[in-house]
Amino acid sequence: MLSRIIAGELSRGFRRTLIGGAVYFGESVSVGKDRMPLPKTGGLPVIAAVKGNYFFFFAAWGAWVPFLVPYLKNVCRFSDREIGVLLAIIPLVAFGAQPFWSWVADRLGRPAGVAAPLTIAVAFLFPLAVACKSVWAIGAVFFVYAIFAAPLVSLGDSIAFAVLGDEHRPRYASLRIWGSIGFTLSAAGCGALFDWIGERFLFAVFSFCMIISASLAWYIDSMHIKTQRTAPVSIRLLYTDRRLLTVTGIMLLLFTANQMALTFIGIYAMKLGATNAGVGWIWTMSAGAEVLLLPFAPMLVRRIGVRRMILIGMASVAVRCVPLAVCTQWWQILAITSLNCLVFVMCYVGGITFIDMVTPAHLRASGQGMFGMIVMNGSYMAGNLLAGVVLEAFGFTRLYLISAALAAISVALMLALVKDPRQQERIFTAATPLR
Repeated sequence: MLSRIIAGELSRGFRRTLIGGAVYFGESVSVGKDRMPLPKTGGLPVIAAVKGNYFFFFAAWGAWVPFLVPYLKNVCRFSDREIGVLLAIIPLVAFGAQPFWSWVADRLGRPAGVAAPLTIAVAFLFPLAVACKSVWAIGAVFFVYAIFAAPLVSLGDSIAFAVLGDEHRPRYASLRIWGSIGFTLSAAGCGALFDWIGERFLFAVFSFCMIISASLAWYIDSMHIKTQRTAPVSIRLLYTDRRLLTVTGIMLLLFTANQMALTFIGIYAMKLGATNAGVGWIWTMSAGAEVLLLPFAPMLVRRIGVRRMILIGMASVAVRCVPLAVCTQWWQILAITSLNCLVFVMCYVGGITFIDMVTPAHLRASGQGMFGMIVMNGSYMAGNLLAGVVLEAFGFTRLYLISAALAAISVALMLALVKDPRQQERIFTAATPLR
C-alpha cells in the first residue's frame, strides 16, 4: 500500500515536471506574462553582487569540501573514527552559534552586514589547521572556525530573499546557481592543482575566495538591503511550531542519510583507484549537474510545489546509495554521484523555499537559521559521526545500504505527515500576526 502511494506521488510529480518543462522553455524564448523579471531593488549591481557572493563563497567550499577528508586521512594519518569526530565538531558548535548570529541579523535587519565580518574571520581562521598536526589541535581550530562560519549559508540565502522580495521568491535559483558554478569550477581545478602542488594549498584557495565573498557582502550591505527588524521574544514562535519542527525533523533524517553517503566518498574513490583529480571530478559532476537543473527550479516551485520537489529529492538519495554499495571502479562513482543534484535542487531549494513561505517576514533570517541549524548542521554532525562508526564496523557496502534505508524512511514520513506548504503558510500567518 505504502509503495503504491509513494509511486503515485512521485509519478505525478515527474509528469508535472515534464509538462512544466515544456512551458518553461516556451517562456524562456519569449517575454510571456508569466515570466517574472528579476527585481530592480538596488539595480543590476546588487543582483550581480549577490551572484558574485554565491560564486566565491561556494568556490571556497569547492577548494576544501572534496579534499578535506583525504587530507585528514592521507596527510594527517587520522583514523575513520577520528575524522568523523573532527567533522562533527563544526555542526555541534553551530547549534549554539547559528541561532545567535541569525538573531543578530534579524535584530539589526542587516543580514549582509552581519555576514561580511564573519566571512573575513573564517577566511583567516580555517587556514590555521594546516599548521596543526594532532587531532586535538585541529579540533580546536575547527571549534573556533565554526563559531563564525555557522550562519554563513543561511545568511547568504536571507540576503538573496531580501533582494528578491516576496513577489520574486521563485527566482531564488537564478541567483543560487552561481554558487554551484563556483563550486564546480573550483572542485575541478583544485583537484588537478593539488595533485601537482599538494593538498596543503587548499587552505590558500579557500581564504582568497572567502575574502572576495566578504567584500561583496559589504557592498550589498552598503546598498541598504535590509530585512524587517524583530524582537527577541518573536523567535520562540519558530521553535514551538509543530508543523515547522515536523518538516525540519524529516529533512534532518534525509540529509543525515545523504551526508553518511558523502562523508567518505573521496576515500572510497581512492580505494578504487582515483587520484585527487578524480575525487575533484566526482564532486564536479555533482555540482555541474546542479547547474543544469537549477534553472528549472523556479518552474518546479510553481508547477509541482515544494512538497513534491522534496519527495523526488528524497527518493533520489535511496536510488543513488544502492548502486554505490556495489561499485568496483571509481568512475562508476563519478556517474552515480551526479544524482546528488536532485538532493540539492529538490530538497535544499525546496526546503528553504518552504521555510521562507511559512515564516513571517520579520523572522525569515531566523527561519533560515533554524533550517540550517537543525537540518544542515544536525545532519552534518550526525552523518559524519555515524559514517565513521558504520564504516569502521561494517565497511562501505553496508554504509551505503543503511543510508538508502534511512532515505526511504524519510520519504514515508514526508508522505504521511507533511501537507502542502501553501496551506501551512495560511495557518502559520493567521496564528502569528506580524508585530
